[in-house]
Amino acid sequence: MKKRDQLFLFTALIIVFSVTCLSSQRLQYPDSLYGKKYFSYDKSIYTMSPNGLKKFLKETEMPAELKSNLTNQMQSIKKRKRVADIIFWATFLAGVGIMANEAMSVKEYEKMKSGTLFTGLGIVVGGVLVNIITKPKKKDYLEFFNSFNKSSDANTIKIGFKIDYTRQMNYGIVISF
Repeated sequence: MKKRDQLFLFTALIIVFSVTCLSSQRLQYPDSLYGKKYFSYDKSIYTMSPNGLKKFLKETEMPAELKSNLTNQMQSIKKRKRVADIIFWATFLAGVGIMANEAMSVKEYEKMKSGTLFTGLGIVVGGVLVNIITKPKKKDYLEFFNSFNKSSDANTIKIGFKIDYTRQMNYGIVISF
């Protein structure tokens, strides 16, 4: 293999590696630490992931109907994450395999087919895009939290304020709980 072909292969692999690293980067929200997102409930901290949701469901007491509903939502999020990860790794391995196969099959004085290398790179980039589209978003986790919060509205404290004017008292303020 010529030096130029080796340099081209090395450059293509660096690009593939860069794309995969960029795909794993996530937006940093104020509730994140070291790239992982967290949520807290009742002095406990959980990761914003299917495993964190599972731990939350195990440790939090709630009615059976609500727990069933939240478990179904957690399973849906877990399935979407698993599918996105499988798609990403399958396309990554397929693309790198195509590029490596082309690089290894070239005879000593032949040129590598750049079309094959770009096909492998295109498969990797396509897998990254599909991963970004299919993985669970922050919206999915917020729907989970909103379902839990809606069920606990009956336990909230209701406070009422009333400002009134009468001739005998002038102004009065009433606070009711």
